[in-house]
Amino acid sequence: MNKKIKITVKHYINDKLKANGFSERKKYPIYVRVSFLRKNFRFRSTFLKWYYTESDFEITENKKVMDYETEIINFIVEKDNSIDDLSQYLYLMKYDIINVVKQDLLSKRLFEGLNFYEKIGVEINNLIHIKTNINSVALWHVLKIDREVNNDFFALIDENLIDNEKVRRYLLFIKMILKFEKDNYNDVYFNCYEWKYKKGKLKFIEYFENNNLDFFDVIYLIDSYIDVCELDHNN
Repeated sequence: MNKKIKITVKHYINDKLKANGFSERKKYPIYVRVSFLRKNFRFRSTFLKWYYTESDFEITENKKVMDYETEIINFIVEKDNSIDDLSQYLYLMKYDIINVVKQDLLSKRLFEGLNFYEKIGVEINNLIHIKTNINSVALWHVLKIDREVNNDFFALIDENLIDNEKVRRYLLFIKMILKFEKDNYNDVYFNCYEWKYKKGKLKFIEYFENNNLDFFDVIYLIDSYIDVCELDHNN
C-alpha cells in the first residue's frame, strides 16, 4: 500500500497585490498555496474569483467554499502527485456540467461554426419580443449576464414554442439539469468533479430515468469531454 503523502493547502488574502479600487474598504484576491513532495504551487482561487476584505475572508459561506476547493485539490494531488498544472486541473474539476453541454453540444454538434448566442440567443430573443413586446435590446442583455440570471431566463422559456427540434430539445435539457442541480446541490454547482468522482453521474442518470427522459447522448458527450481534458492534463 502506497504511503499517503502530506499535502498542505492554505487560502489567504493576497494583500501584496494592488487593492481593488472600487471600494473604500481594501479588497484583495484570495490565493491558494499548495505544498507536497517538496513542490510548491501558488495561484488565485478558482472558486472565489472576486475581491475580498479580511472580514469577507472569515464569512462562513466563503470558508465552506475554501474547504470544498481544498477537498478537490487534495483529490487531484492524491490521484496524480506528478501534476505540474494544478490550477488548470482544478479549473476542469470546477467546470459546470451545464456549461459543458452549452459549449460542446451546441457550438460543436448542433450548430457547427456558430456560437451559442448567435444561433439560440437570437431565436429566443426574437420569440420573446414577439410574445411579450419587451424591448429586444433589453432581452439581448439578459442573455449575457451572470450564470443565475442567465439560467433562470432559460427556465422560463416554453420550449414548445420553438420550431427548431434540436433547439427545443436543448431547452428541455437545460430545464431538467437546472432542476436536478437545485434538487441535489446546495453549496456547489453540479461540476465535473461531482459528475465523475462523487457519483453525480449516477444520480443524474437515475433522475432522468425517473422522469422518462433519454439524454444518454448528452451523458456520453459529457463523459468524453472530461476524459479528453484529463488526458490532456496527463500528457
